[in-house]
Amino acid sequence: MRFIWGIGLAALMLAASVYWKTPHRRVLVAPSGRTLVILAAGQSNAGNYAAKLTRSEHGSHLIEYFRGGMHVADDPLLGGDGLLGSPWVALGNGLLDTGKYDDVVIALAVKSGTSIEQWRKGGSLNETLADASAQLAMAGMPADIVTWVQGEEERLPSSNYRESSRYAEALSEVIATVRRNAPQSKFYVTQASWCPFDSEHPGPIASIRQAQASVIGGNVLAGPDLDAIRDRADRRDNCHLSEQGLRKFVAAWLRILVP
Repeated sequence: MRFIWGIGLAALMLAASVYWKTPHRRVLVAPSGRTLVILAAGQSNAGNYAAKLTRSEHGSHLIEYFRGGMHVADDPLLGGDGLLGSPWVALGNGLLDTGKYDDVVIALAVKSGTSIEQWRKGGSLNETLADASAQLAMAGMPADIVTWVQGEEERLPSSNYRESSRYAEALSEVIATVRRNAPQSKFYVTQASWCPFDSEHPGPIASIRQAQASVIGGNVLAGPDLDAIRDRADRRDNCHLSEQGLRKFVAAWLRILVP
């Protein structure tokens, strides 16, 4: 009986996620007034893999931009893979709570399990990132903030980017890709280099963290330390955020963005 209930619950969660991930189910909106535009990029912890799904607490003032359309932002977000929650809807709610902004717009360029090799110049996802940035600019709202959450994939022995200088070079190309269409954007680099409960590939990886820190300067700024969110209760599996871990990650972003 418990097994049957488990299957039913899983099916219900999947159906709900698919419902909210379908564009025609969302209300078309447009920003007005003081607007903050966030482009989130990277691998799974930048996407829809956190344990808790969040909905806009500010109605049409929290907006997702996706393929030329603007919709009320609810998890799971359309620009990333995964069917669970993201950090960005909760972050948008927190930013709007401050009263500093009238609207927050979120766009994603996210793919789980990806190396920085795929995001750098010439990589298979570089054009995805470039296109996300360009579409925002063409809509008259270039990204104000870019949040980069990537590095866990480099913990694997197969990665060609565990050498600090090589990762830093690739990350500089990622930043340049965004800057072609958002030259004034603030690019925030999250410290992420491992999955805390992956016993086969322990970390953190010092060379990756060093590389992420080495690019900081000017309009490239330090984001939260995701590696430090490492209590057992912070992760729903070996890598992805639980509800508690998600709260910590969002709170860290708010401390940085709203000092």
